[in-house]
Amino acid sequence: MKALTIRQPWADAIVHLTENPKRVENRTRPTRHRGQILIHSALTGDRAAVLAGVPVGPDRRGHIIGTARIVGCHPGVGCCAPWGRMQASHSEPAVWHWELDDVTALTTPVPAKGQLGLWNPSADVLDAVLDQPCPTCTGTGGDHQIGCQP
Repeated sequence: MKALTIRQPWADAIVHLTENPKRVENRTRPTRHRGQILIHSALTGDRAAVLAGVPVGPDRRGHIIGTARIVGCHPGVGCCAPWGRMQASHSEPAVWHWELDDVTALTTPVPAKGQLGLWNPSADVLDAVLDQPCPTCTGTGGDHQIGCQP
């Protein structure tokens, strides 16, 4: 399973925002990856986003805070409002929208060191995520999958 590091408050907008949650991640590169990923909150935040009024959630940093599925990827061309960004000028790189679905917050965030792009979490981090009780059912361990539905 892959993980994706996202700066705060964007990670919280994906995982914790209940009204108009963020379901697109803006990236400078496309991805062919489809399937479940872990959402990792970066140690550094995006101060401009906070000043612009992006809702701030629990603001846990340096942790795996949730899971999501990447279900698609397309160029940012003014779609996916209000979360999708588009290329603003010729001096800025192209923007790709990574489409997210089936987002689930972890019951207990798991400390982890993030990386750029999609990355492979260590076995101990992955075990700590998989051993948590599922927030949507009563199963644990092999009785369920992350983000399972009862």
